[in-house]
Amino acid sequence: FRVFTPADSIEVRAAMQEIYSGGGPVYLRLGHEPTTPIHRSPLATQNHLLHVREGSDIVLMAAGPAVETALGAADIADQHGISVRVISCLQLAPMSTLELMAVADELPIVTLEDHSVVGGLGTVVLETLSEASALRPLRRLGYRRDGLLMYGSQAFLRQSQGLTAEGTAAALLAMVRAD
Repeated sequence: FRVFTPADSIEVRAAMQEIYSGGGPVYLRLGHEPTTPIHRSPLATQNHLLHVREGSDIVLMAAGPAVETALGAADIADQHGISVRVISCLQLAPMSTLELMAVADELPIVTLEDHSVVGGLGTVVLETLSEASALRPLRRLGYRRDGLLMYGSQAFLRQSQGLTAEGTAAALLAMVRAD
């Protein structure tokens, strides 16, 4: 079973090519709102964990529409002297242990998703690292259980859960400074 969460139209095209050429069941999760292009040209890689910004202090892994927020958070963190590597997670499941180890190095990780923290990107990353005996500091940002009881626009829900560029940057800064 494969799960894809493309961040922009370029990633949608790459996911569709893989879905078409691969076998078995697939879940393709698309955002409700148009997104800003993340990539300038078609992807020239078969990797599913895509570097969209280099950084050396912490890794911010995001999925789908949250990649745009992650890039905004990285800009804010940069103003505070924190260098953030941003990874777009095109395919969540199965997650390649080799790819994860390559993008994360030995850096602390924050995951950001427009999804519940239960059973989402953060869970997949934790499970993959655990199975490889490579755990490291990790913080999951996403909808908390109590946040699922709220209703409103996506912008309202993201704001209420701190899933904005500012809220994400604050989490990044706190994690780096605690280290």
